[in-house]
Amino acid sequence: MNQIKKLFFHKSRELISVFVFFLLILIWTSITSKDYHVSHKIFIAFFATGIFVFVRWSLKEKQ
Repeated sequence: MNQIKKLFFHKSRELISVFVFFLLILIWTSITSKDYHVSHKIFIAFFATGIFVFVRWSLKEKQ
């Protein structure tokens, strides 16, 4: 039971960090690029978040 709580807490912490990164990129694109449509800003945020997750998990696998 203790291991399940540890695993859930660890995974939820990772998901929260990814979500915060997504929000930061979305806010940054909203501030810096006024010419883009909202759907383009969301796509940029998803793309950057995907790169962030890929790099983070690939570095974690090397350890």
